[in-house]
Amino acid sequence: ALRCAYLCEDASQGEAQNLIYTSLPARAATLGLLADPDRFQALQDQADVLDRHLTANEILERYSAPKPLGFFTKSAAEQDVDSCMAIVRGMCRSRVRQGARDERGWRRLREDLLGDPSSENPHGGVVRCA
Repeated sequence: ALRCAYLCEDASQGEAQNLIYTSLPARAATLGLLADPDRFQALQDQADVLDRHLTANEILERYSAPKPLGFFTKSAAEQDVDSCMAIVRGMCRSRVRQGARDERGWRRLREDLLGDPSSENPHGGVVRCA
């Protein structure tokens, strides 16, 4: 299921990807006798990464800039500065188009990009999620 979520090239499939995430067993789930604890731990670690990527994509969706989940798994060498800056510019343009030209709107954009420890996002902003 995780592989399907990351291989999907359609950025509008966030709802289906969230369903995949919610179908994964919780970290506190009891393991049966036949379950392999190491594989279960690896699955939970992958689920934590998926959660961060879904959170980053939800933030990007607010600015009409969602990406396929595979975008978040590319190595730093594959993510060139120009494409990342294009995302940030697109987020800024979206904020202007939404009419949030006041300081509060820009503060929200900064929090979405860099995170805010007091916000409801436990992972921080897009930069920390990706």
